[in-house]
Amino acid sequence: MMKLRSIFFVLLISTIDITAQNDLSVKSNEDGFSVMAGICYNNWNSEYESLLSKNYSSGFGFQLNAAYGFLQKFNVYAEFQFNKQNASGNYVTTNTAKKINLGFQYFFNGTLNKIRPFLGAGININTSTFDLIDIYFYIDTDNDGNVEEYNGDYVLSGVGLNTRAGIQYFIKPNLGMQFQVSGNFGNYKSNTLNEFDLKTEVDYSEYQGTVSFFYHF
Repeated sequence: MMKLRSIFFVLLISTIDITAQNDLSVKSNEDGFSVMAGICYNNWNSEYESLLSKNYSSGFGFQLNAAYGFLQKFNVYAEFQFNKQNASGNYVTTNTAKKINLGFQYFFNGTLNKIRPFLGAGININTSTFDLIDIYFYIDTDNDGNVEEYNGDYVLSGVGLNTRAGIQYFIKPNLGMQFQVSGNFGNYKSNTLNEFDLKTEVDYSEYQGTVSFFYHF
């Protein structure tokens, strides 16, 4: 009986030890290089171009991301986004948006957690091309007093602020999903219509939701 109790005690201690080791195992890794790909839902707005804002519908696109993490708490990221969306009104057929985001993120919790919330901020390099129909710009291109009608590709380019918050869920220590909301805010300082410089500054704000898969090397 005493021997049986001893065996039971050893098995119990072993089970507790294994459970403790499992509880202390690494469940998430933020260090080193990582890559990410996903889909994003984008909404574009501008006070200056209120007519385009009213007739411009939100839509889906894709996102590619590369990052380098350190100290299990921080990373720097480089990101490319592409959206091509149809308009809801009669003034724009499509908007093609290309964005590059460069920035810094901070991760909460630690490596013993599968869920890692994060906050981030950086710069947003933004180019939007609107295919205009039934909107005309009346421009004196030659400064001769004669105003001409212009219609076609309206290209806006500028730099702004990229902000973000989200959650990473680790399926494995190096593999997981990311759920993110983000905002881009800035001004387009280069604005052309059929390559003619309009010499105006246009504000913009964008709101996005993104679902992605990531892998840490």
